Amino acid sequence: MEKFAKKFSIANAKDGLDFTLLCYSFYAHCAKEPMMLTELLNIPFNNDFPTWGRVELALSFIAILDGANPETSEKIHRHLHSVPEFSGETQNLALRDYFQDILSQSKLRDSMERIEKYVTAQDGKYEFYARCGAVANAALIKLVNHGADSALTASSPRRQKKSAALNY
Repeated sequence: MEKFAKKFSIANAKDGLDFTLLCYSFYAHCAKEPMMLTELLNIPFNNDFPTWGRVELALSFIAILDGANPETSEKIHRHLHSVPEFSGETQNLALRDYFQDILSQSKLRDSMERIEKYVTAQDGKYEFYARCGAVANAALIKLVNHGADSALTASSPRRQKKSAALNY
């Protein structure tokens, strides 16, 4: 795995596609260990959307494969917070509304449309990839929503009691 990591660059377009396909394969085979959570958490946003999209995808699959482990989910959620907190030269509204864009489910709707398109128009050739993309987008929504729910619960003693009662 170390040899692979040295030769591989998630920022490189060709390697990025290979990385995405590997993530789909790891997800399909329920293999989270090769997905390198620690290494992914060390990749900063840096206003590089193509690379960040690949990081989001891998983090989403790790969250799914880890079975909603609260510690892993919290680490991933903290890393996702690096996007709206990014203060580069070209900070824009898209970064500020990063979580709202995810919660709007537009990426998920786009994925669902792609599934329909690939099933009907192209004999299902890319259906697997479209379905994996939809799963990753749904997991990303769940990660962001969980973080928002946790922050909301922490801010309200009444909600903490209600949450504790529901978890009992």
